[in-house]
Amino acid sequence: MKRNTNAEVSIFQVKDGAVVQRATTFKNADGSRLTDATLLGPAAQAILRGENYTGTVTLLDQHYITHYAVINDSAGKPIGAAFS
Repeated sequence: MKRNTNAEVSIFQVKDGAVVQRATTFKNADGSRLTDATLLGPAAQAILRGENYTGTVTLLDQHYITHYAVINDSAGKPIGAAFS
């Protein structure tokens, strides 16, 4: 995705009341993927309520205008989110 659009993307899992990053294009200083980070703040709160979130966030000292789209299970319960 990043190679084609130059956009950062991430997939989050809702687990034990937290929103945890599981797959991403973001990289640490050593070049490894930035995974297992817990999302905090208004975006996480919205996802846990089952709501999408659009707004600004700061990640790795960079400011982004972003959208988190909730992923629901068959019962409508939020189980994750996609970030772009």
